[in-house]
Amino acid sequence: MIIDGRKIAKEIIDRLVKHPTPKRFLGVIIVGENAASKKFVEQKRKIAEVLNIDFRAYQFAESIEVDELRKKIGIIGHGKTCGGLIVQLPLPSHLDRRRIVNSMPKEKDLDVLSESAYGQFLTDQRILPPSVSTFCEVLSHYQVLGNVSHETFVVVGNGFLVGKPISDYLRLQGKQLVILDKGDDLSKIKDADVVILGTGVPNIVNEGMIKNGVLVIDFGCSFIDGKLCGDLLKPTTDNFFYTPTPGGTGPILVAKLFENFYKCNNVDENVI
Repeated sequence: MIIDGRKIAKEIIDRLVKHPTPKRFLGVIIVGENAASKKFVEQKRKIAEVLNIDFRAYQFAESIEVDELRKKIGIIGHGKTCGGLIVQLPLPSHLDRRRIVNSMPKEKDLDVLSESAYGQFLTDQRILPPSVSTFCEVLSHYQVLGNVSHETFVVVGNGFLVGKPISDYLRLQGKQLVILDKGDDLSKIKDADVVILGTGVPNIVNEGMIKNGVLVIDFGCSFIDGKLCGDLLKPTTDNFFYTPTPGGTGPILVAKLFENFYKCNNVDENVI
């Protein structure tokens, strides 16, 4: 059965609309002319308009060097009127992603990408990486979370955006966890009660690898012949719950970025 990510995202935005709009601006750093990145930025801009948030996109040439970009981000991020920053990925290959994201103040790092912000997440889980909060939202929305101490979670992919933060979160929660990656024997997926996919390899998993009644949360995002697809090959049965691509985790991830923006600006997070 399909999990409607657009519906969940709308519920999140509808919750945020009820709260005072943060007065400080939300900044997005864009480097180069990546068409997909610009499309994602425009999606964020549209949500900012709904929430009446001051949204500012900062465009830099693809040729910019690491030190110069770090300086620019530092100036923007440390400004008193900046309430949160997003570095739009991917960055051009000559830029060191780690050094770039580490130039953001941790209290304004909405994606929780910098080492300082990630360390804070591991310490108190107040501001969650969007992939983690999306994962939690789907579990909660479909009443899967509850008492899951005996359930088995399988995470396929160990990247910095999805697999690693979700795996770290599950360890912190003391959950039974199996971590796989592309190239591994994926037969262990059959043991899972909840499957999280984030390899970026299109259709790497199919319904024959999954037992009935499982929840599959697919963060994969790839293109085949110009068509967006996920890690999960589109199922032909309704034997389990899954997030489709598109229309699954993507809209929730964006909504969770804005939820982090509200939290970073001291909007009462207990009622968001």
